[in-house]
Amino acid sequence: MNAYYQHFMIFMLHDSGEKDLIDITREEFLKDNGKKVLLPKQVVLIVDEELRRIYIWKGAQSSVRKKFIASRVASELQNELANVANFHRCKVVSVDQGDEPYEFLHSFGFSSMKVEKAPETKEMTIKSYSEKNTPKTEISQRSRQINNGNQPYKLRKPNKFKILSQDQKKQLDIVLESEIPSGFSRQHIILGDNIIYGDVKKKTEVFGKIIMEESWNPVDGLKEEMIEFDDYKTRIYFNTNTGIIKAVEFLKPASSQASKENVIHYSKCTVKQLKAYCSKNDIKVLSKYRKADLVKLVKEHKKETSK
Repeated sequence: MNAYYQHFMIFMLHDSGEKDLIDITREEFLKDNGKKVLLPKQVVLIVDEELRRIYIWKGAQSSVRKKFIASRVASELQNELANVANFHRCKVVSVDQGDEPYEFLHSFGFSSMKVEKAPETKEMTIKSYSEKNTPKTEISQRSRQINNGNQPYKLRKPNKFKILSQDQKKQLDIVLESEIPSGFSRQHIILGDNIIYGDVKKKTEVFGKIIMEESWNPVDGLKEEMIEFDDYKTRIYFNTNTGIIKAVEFLKPASSQASKENVIHYSKCTVKQLKAYCSKNDIKVLSKYRKADLVKLVKEHKKETSK
């Protein structure tokens, strides 16, 4: 399921059953009786979480296929949104141009849209593309070509706005409440249920020769809720089309013994050992301090004494 949604959205439906998110705000949609979006040849899905509704607006000149598959697409969208945190289950309501229900007109302050006779011209056949497999240049061209070049709105991918789950919000609050080390500022936060992989080296004997094998496996036995990495270079890998982070990599300087000491040694010490170090070096320790706080105190002391 694609988790990138916002509370007011309008999707344009294609004959193939695919849908494109229209780049328009609720305020823009309400202008001029919705005529910027509600076009005679279009079928659009209007999601308004505040109203708990998914409206299927069917233009009078829209294709029979679009109207036929609209209910199925709306039902699929309804189920997707029901699984997104902070989204109520939305009721699907069908709206026909010229025969709009009072609920729809009253909700947006619209008046019934007059149905005009279709012009006696051949409708241009628009080939439907999948954004996932279509180059950005073609998507851009499509946004200009659909509806014979008369489309007054732009399309956007539904990945610009992400609604966080309750667990993600809770974790975000924990991160934001943690103290930032002196001389640093918070820039970005990566959330998600990710797995830490570590480099595991094993010696194997092959035909009498010792060969060092290297493999990357999930790290087990992590006891710390937070680990600080000093002097490490961080690299983030992400999908440039969706903006989704695929991996985060930490690179350790080859000749940095200090980094190894700060990251590995102190994090493996027991609380008793950390408190003993603090006591020996006259470091004030509060009763509420947890192990992560003690590790931080020791690190800061080591930095100060090494200057």
